[in-house]
Formats: sequence, C-alpha cells, structure tokens
Amino acid sequence: MFDAVDFYHLAAKLHREGTPAAIRTSIGRAYYAVFLVARDKAKITDTGKGVHNNVAEYYTQRNSKVSNQLKSCKMLRHIADYKLDKPLTNRDSGNVLREAREILVYFGITGLPTK
Repeated sequence: MFDAVDFYHLAAKLHREGTPAAIRTSIGRAYYAVFLVARDKAKITDTGKGVHNNVAEYYTQRNSKVSNQLKSCKMLRHIADYKLDKPLTNRDSGNVLREAREILVYFGITGLPTK
C-alpha cells in the first residue's frame, strides 16, 4: 500500500529544485500528503467532489489549527494547479511544506525533513 507521506518527501525534494514547475508540483504534493493522511485519520472514505471540504470541516470541530492549515494548503494547491498566470515562489512552496509538516507531526508522523 502506498504511504501518502511519500508525497511530502517528494514535495520537499521538488521545493529544493526551485523551478516554477517544481514549485507548483511541490505545493500540490505537499497538500495531497496531508489531505490523504487527514482523511484517513478521520476515517472518511468518501472520494467525491466535496471530500476536500468535508475533511477540513471535520477538523474544524476537533483542531481548528489543522483545519485552517488544510484550507490554506488547499488554496495554494488550487492556485498552483489552475492559476498559471499567478507567479508562485519558493517561499510559497516552503510555507506549504511548513504547514504540511506541522499537520503530519500532529498526526504523530516523525522523521520529516524541514524543507
């Protein structure tokens, strides 16, 4: 079975590469790492259209910081994937990686690179 945390490790590697494509891909992979882990920890099995919002809302009641970080990462992932006219920087991918790392640590995942 694939471990979603591997997406985080790939995101960190892409962040260090620093090209525009790598930055955008890093943001997306970091988001999906935490989204998938958070969804599994919440025991949400839905894979439909609203599942991303459902996962963030699930944590609103349990840990508002995690919920807000999921929403923040998702917003930048949306920009990275769909707003190609908006420039993103290595700082943006670094911020997503930082928030993603905090979420993963909240779930007890250790041994993560800082960036």
